[in-house]
Amino acid sequence: MTLVESAPEVDRPGSRSTIMPVLKTRRSLRDRLTLNVVAGLLAGLLAFVVVSAVLRDRREMVSIAVAKERIPAGVTITPAMVTEQELPASVGFSSGLVPYSDIANGVVAARTVQPGEAIPTSATGEPANSGARDVGSGRVLAGSGRRGPGR
Repeated sequence: MTLVESAPEVDRPGSRSTIMPVLKTRRSLRDRLTLNVVAGLLAGLLAFVVVSAVLRDRREMVSIAVAKERIPAGVTITPAMVTEQELPASVGFSSGLVPYSDIANGVVAARTVQPGEAIPTSATGEPANSGARDVGSGRVLAGSGRRGPGR
């Protein structure tokens, strides 16, 4: 309830002037709920839904391998040489990086990888015992009948 002061009464001889409070009633909820209020609430709800949908897509992450130490070319990369870091799947270059799970399958460094560098798939090859390809040289492998990646 809101109290509003009214104008003082006219002074009469022998009486004191008094201020009388006037009570105003609040309008009902239906009267206060205008079209602008409803439109604002709906716009806020729509904004919340859109923002939550956009942020949900960014939560999809991929796990990549990042070098802990300098890895020379030709060395098989072990889990002790790398750390696992997560990267949003929506990043365009994430498909060009070596997944951390592939390190256990035996990945060979085709070039020197520096500490802190995310290992790109172009800097790796398969182990020499697989007979599938030579790491980065482009030479024909003995017994494989195939050329390396450079040719």
